[in-house]
Amino acid sequence: MKPYQRNVVQSVWLVAVLLGPGVSLACTKSTPAMTRLPFSPTPVPAPTPVPTVVPSGPTGSYTVTLTASPTCAVVTDWVSGETLPLPDSVRIRSYAGEFANGAATLSALDGSGSKIHIGGVDGYFYPGRALMFVRDGELTIIVPPANGSGFIRSAPTCTGGDYWWETLSNAPGDNEAFESCGTWRGSMENPERIDGTIDGSFGYYRGVGPNWRTVLFCTAPDHHFTLTRR
Repeated sequence: MKPYQRNVVQSVWLVAVLLGPGVSLACTKSTPAMTRLPFSPTPVPAPTPVPTVVPSGPTGSYTVTLTASPTCAVVTDWVSGETLPLPDSVRIRSYAGEFANGAATLSALDGSGSKIHIGGVDGYFYPGRALMFVRDGELTIIVPPANGSGFIRSAPTCTGGDYWWETLSNAPGDNEAFESCGTWRGSMENPERIDGTIDGSFGYYRGVGPNWRTVLFCTAPDHHFTLTRR
C-alpha cells in the first residue's frame, strides 16, 4: 500500500449467541477480539489457488517504454481544479526490463532507482491469477487493479494493492510520485519489438501525502507500451 494509505483500519463487531440452557456470549467491548468458534479446534489454512492460466511471456532483456494517452496531455488537478499539463517525467516512462517465466523486473532509467515487479501469480488482489501470459499470440500483463481504478472512490488512485508506485523525487516537503494500473495487451508476432495498449491509469502526485498539493490522474483505454529487445 502507499505510505498515506496504510492506516486504513477495518473494525469488525462480532456477536455470538450460544444456544443452550443459560449459556450466552456477547461482545460488549468497543475493540474487536480474536474469537475461535467452537467445534473447530485446529484451523486449517486454505489451499493456495492454482492459476487457470500459467504465467508466460517474453524472455530476455527489453527496454520498456510507457507513454500516456494523448487525452492525458492536460489533466484537471483533483486538488485545485486547475487544468495542468501532465509532467514529461510521467507522460513518458522508460525502464530496463528483465523478463523470464511470465514475470519481469523493471528498473527506471531516470536515475530514481525505482524497481517495479510485474507478472507472476498474484497473491493479493486476484489470488491465484496469472498477471502475465500469452494466449493466441497476444501478450497480456495485468497491473492490478485491472480496470485502472481501485477501492477508494473519494480520490483518484490505483489503490487496492499499489503494485506500481514509484517515488520520483524525495525532496523535503516536495515529494513526487508516479503510479499506474490497468491491463496491457500487445501482439507477440515480433518478439523483438512488442507494441500494445494499456487500458488503465497514469497518476502523478506532488507534495506530501496524504495531503498532496497536486494530484493528476488520467484514465484512458489507449496508453501505449513498447518492449524493445536490448
